[in-house]
Amino acid sequence: MNKQSDGNNGFGGSAPTIPDDAEESLFYYLTVLSLCICEEPDRRIESLFKLCEEEEKSRGLAAAAAASDDEEKDSRTIRRSTVNELVTYLQKSCQIPADVQVVETGVEYPLREYKIGRGADLVNEGVKLLWEEGSDLDNMNFGEFRQLLRSRGVCYCGECYKLRKKGD
Repeated sequence: MNKQSDGNNGFGGSAPTIPDDAEESLFYYLTVLSLCICEEPDRRIESLFKLCEEEEKSRGLAAAAAASDDEEKDSRTIRRSTVNELVTYLQKSCQIPADVQVVETGVEYPLREYKIGRGADLVNEGVKLLWEEGSDLDNMNFGEFRQLLRSRGVCYCGECYKLRKKGD
């Protein structure tokens, strides 16, 4: 399904390519589209959770006993691997602040080293900050997902920063 130009496009470059894996790119493009939603952060987080659910359904990963739309959001879950992928896409679309993306490498001598974290690194950092060691978060409900995105580890759309009043 790749379509490429074999010549110049008038500007010295080639035409953009269409990725072979259309579902993955659709997930990315819908994540980018979340930037355009003019809603409060909680509503955007809810939209992202639904997007992850739909992505899992399209890949055949949805739980056999999936909850219906009428049921409570906290009874539905999404896989951590889907959340890792979502956070990677949020990074690529600049929806996560730059300072949050810097993570330690573990090297401390002779100088402490840092790197730009991948989506999975940021999710792991958020999980470490929010839940105790050994917590089983392979599947996350909406409440856990919301907490994770608003945590200092992920900080979706800068939601981890606290607004201070004058005089605080």
